[in-house]
Amino acid sequence: MKFRGLVSLFFPLALLAQSPVPVRIAGTPHAPAEYLFGKLQQPSALAFDARGNLYIADAGAHVVYRVTRALEISIFASGLGAPCSLAFDRAGNLFIADRGTNLIVRITPDGTASTFAGLLLSSRPEFIPISIAFDAAGVLYVADLLNTVRAIGLDGSMLVIAGTGKRGLDGDGGPAIQATLADPSGIAVDTSGNIFVASGDRVRRIGRDGIINTVPGLGGGYSGGTPWEREGVPSQTGMKFDAAGNLYVTDKVYNRILKRAVDGTVTAIAGSGEYGFSEACGDPQRAKMRAPSDVALDAAGNVYIADQNNGRVRVLQVGNVIRTYFGPGSVDIGGDRGFALNATFGKPQGLALDATGNLYVADAVANRVRRIDSAGYISTVAGGDVPVGCGDGDSRAFSGPTAVAVGVEGTLYVADTGNHRVIAVSPDGPHRILAGVGDPGFSGDGGPANLAKLSSPQGVMAHPDGSVWIADSGNSRVRIVSKDGTISTFAALTGLRSLLYTHFGTILIGADFGVLKVADIGLLPAAGSSEYFPTPIGPFFFGSFDRLEEIGSANAIAVDGPGTIFVADTLKGVVQSTSPRCAIAQVDTTKIAAAGLASDGTNLFFSDPSGAIWKVTPPAPAETPTPYIGRSGVRSAQDPQIGYVELMAHGQVVARVPQSLPVWPGEALQITGACLGPSVPQTPTVLDTTTAAGTRVLFNGKAAAISTAQFGRVLVTTPSDLPIGSTVEITVEFNGGRNSVTLPVVHPPN
Repeated sequence: MKFRGLVSLFFPLALLAQSPVPVRIAGTPHAPAEYLFGKLQQPSALAFDARGNLYIADAGAHVVYRVTRALEISIFASGLGAPCSLAFDRAGNLFIADRGTNLIVRITPDGTASTFAGLLLSSRPEFIPISIAFDAAGVLYVADLLNTVRAIGLDGSMLVIAGTGKRGLDGDGGPAIQATLADPSGIAVDTSGNIFVASGDRVRRIGRDGIINTVPGLGGGYSGGTPWEREGVPSQTGMKFDAAGNLYVTDKVYNRILKRAVDGTVTAIAGSGEYGFSEACGDPQRAKMRAPSDVALDAAGNVYIADQNNGRVRVLQVGNVIRTYFGPGSVDIGGDRGFALNATFGKPQGLALDATGNLYVADAVANRVRRIDSAGYISTVAGGDVPVGCGDGDSRAFSGPTAVAVGVEGTLYVADTGNHRVIAVSPDGPHRILAGVGDPGFSGDGGPANLAKLSSPQGVMAHPDGSVWIADSGNSRVRIVSKDGTISTFAALTGLRSLLYTHFGTILIGADFGVLKVADIGLLPAAGSSEYFPTPIGPFFFGSFDRLEEIGSANAIAVDGPGTIFVADTLKGVVQSTSPRCAIAQVDTTKIAAAGLASDGTNLFFSDPSGAIWKVTPPAPAETPTPYIGRSGVRSAQDPQIGYVELMAHGQVVARVPQSLPVWPGEALQITGACLGPSVPQTPTVLDTTTAAGTRVLFNGKAAAISTAQFGRVLVTTPSDLPIGSTVEITVEFNGGRNSVTLPVVHPPN
């Protein structure tokens, strides 16, 4: 017999208390992390100003970003075509070569923009600027894709100093003005006034005497052993000199950075030569790039790299360690060792509290876990630049961590979701891989957990017995790592999101469309059976519509002292809750899309993915336990017979909820909800088929035959004499509590 679901009804408003106002305790909400700290579309050029601020030209987004030394990020210039090169003059004006408009734009320190060179809206461009650089006298040199190099004086006068306009590589040893160039794509000027231009498959030098020659080591090959070839493709090459006179060149074909020392030696200082992405735990020789387009050097000698097709800015630090500076895997993490309110997060997700009241935050964009102590100070305690399981393919220590848990001995467990593993961090700092090899998949049950494969784990839980539970979400399995390090599957369950061990000794599992409670662990059947779990628990409150709803996606779970369960429903963008007595404890976070939850018994803490951590003290739940009639979701919200309500969060539709589910005479109906019956399934007696362990279902006041009744579900048959076109009031009674919903009666479907 197939049972169909039933829609929820509005809950009496008298049971809802005044909603408390959340208080921000850490971080500041910002634009979505994917906007400020996510993948750059096409980082094409870099430059530092005299104050040490880094400017990033993003040709794909048509903007220039400014990143201050304090890691404050803002848009400095917008409305551009395709900015591809940046240079500062001695007065602090920023010049932008815009490949999209064939203009050179000047922006003064006060933000005033003007056209410095080029003809706007010309059918035939005066030049096609691809790279620019200043000399010590303030003359601007332009690598022009029309196969010339141009000099623009302080008065704006322009002069061609190299190239005839024809494409070629002739003329070495003679006047540069008579030589041919091949798609000049990069330019730099040394302290002596010599001009270096990338042309075709080589870098050429134009001396102060006007004679052009190919630079030894950067012409058709270099001493590092791999040819440096342009293959005739007109794309940008970044070139910069450091204070000592060393030249740094981006190799977009072989995905590496070259350094030509003053003595003429050329070496590859970063990049394995493979097209891809990896920081290899900081090893620049094994790091992978995708078409690096520019370089810049700060005052300390760190080399910044525009890793164009990876959408990142990388930094090769003086200590020969490479990491992501801006883009996925990096974010403004300012505020460490200061007050948490002044700190900035990338995308805070999972939360956990330890026994002393420290709050731990997994930041999925900053790739680290931070701790907020009871005095309100913040610090990074895991991830970031800490090398874990170093090996090719590791972008950083963590990649998108989404959950964190604290063991009884103080060990921190982190669901390193993007790296498909779980990391254990001891109280004194050392990291180790607890489970997962770094590649997605499913394997290893019965063996060492650190040799097993996981797939995008999104939840982790520390059990008092020393075992660690993992929501292996990509594999739809709950897995357990025992104290001896052996991994096994506990249950198979689709839509896994989160895990929680409560102070009542129960285990809760968050999934899509529900929260499940683990039954007696010692009496469980074989792995994967649905008998691992009793009925889903609820109800849960959806604050914005003053109604009870089933869960959309239980990304995180928390339980307070009295036992009220709170769920971060990321699908609907709200926190839903219920007390053990099935009464409501309202937490209205409809303007804050909570992603992680934790409770100290009194207060509820939740993370906002836009960059803040909040605290709220929920009110006491109503005293009256009342059955809740929900729905199973069998019927689609798109069904034209039903209609739907659009649920809004952050100004966007996050779900469409059916207004009602019609019933028809004689159908086998599944009523879902909470407090509908006993904790374990019960059937009626042969003497009274309308009552099962205190549960009755009435249709217009007349009791109907029940198949089974339990806490969250009642299976009942609708009366066969319901008139088509009428409405029916369905009432569920259980132990003195009752609730009703009125639904239309329709013809059975064909």
